[in-house]
Amino acid sequence: MKEHVVRLLPGEDILERLEMYCRKFNIEAAYIATCVGSLSALKFRKGLDKKVLALSGNFEVVSMVGTLSKTYGHIHMSVSDSDFNVKGGHMTRGCIVHSTAEIVLVELEEHQLRRNKDEMSGYKELHIIRISKACKQD
Repeated sequence: MKEHVVRLLPGEDILERLEMYCRKFNIEAAYIATCVGSLSALKFRKGLDKKVLALSGNFEVVSMVGTLSKTYGHIHMSVSDSDFNVKGGHMTRGCIVHSTAEIVLVELEEHQLRRNKDEMSGYKELHIIRISKACKQD
């Protein structure tokens, strides 16, 4: 495993920047270890009914979990507003950094994560490929 520490700046889209980071460093598999920061806008989606919540204002990141690679990100986030009300869901593009987002990624160097359409669910589901370190190209 290899750690990556990323600091995002005001105005940056979290999902977009994390995907760019993974492409830049050729990350095939990673998970989010932690995140602290704030948002000026958020956009979440619910899984099954695909309902979307888009809000602007000042939000504090309470938690962020997920898996990502250079080809996709599947991340869930919770935030609190100024009255400590918590909202959360599947993060989509549109989660914009207010002051900072400090994110620690852990790269899983012996895995590749892909998404393939699953016949049973109809959704793109996680497909895990275990690779040898000796086979990975840098």
